Amino acid sequence: MTRGLFRFGILASALLVGAAPALAQTAPPARPTQRTTSSPLVQSLTTSDIAQAAVALSYETAPVEFDGATGLTLTTGDGLPLLALLQACDETARPQRCFGLSLQAYFELSAGAQRLRMLADEFNRDVAFAKAYAEGEYMVLEHYVIVDGGVTRDNLAANILEFADSVAGFAAAMDAPAQAQR
Repeated sequence: MTRGLFRFGILASALLVGAAPALAQTAPPARPTQRTTSSPLVQSLTTSDIAQAAVALSYETAPVEFDGATGLTLTTGDGLPLLALLQACDETARPQRCFGLSLQAYFELSAGAQRLRMLADEFNRDVAFAKAYAEGEYMVLEHYVIVDGGVTRDNLAANILEFADSVAGFAAAMDAPAQAQR
């Protein structure tokens, strides 16, 4: 099954193809050992803020415009493509100020659509900070980061890392043999 097919042409080169074990071969970025930080506070987001968080995770970035939103494609060290779109933007402010971030991953709904919908139900039950839903020909995984009041750069990076981990788990479950109905 082809996985991670984005519905926009600019990301066609970032397709996930192949078995999920390839995703697990690269060591993940080091996780913080403490929950407190002196990381700078971000009051509103720009693509530069997202890029800084992604670079801290050793992710590659590329600019993208999608459904009228500005953002970046993020590619993990394992080749997992994610979409990071600025949301809740004050269009009149210069520079533009955004107070939300939508992290997304797209999977092609193909012959395994029923299995994907079952995995989406499990994802929605087990992953409290993100959601999965069908949109046309795609299964979308999405996590929304609220920036109102400010977040630290470390928190932004932690949100991106946790979402990437959940997407990788979803991708691995897609490649796992189908389990008997519960």
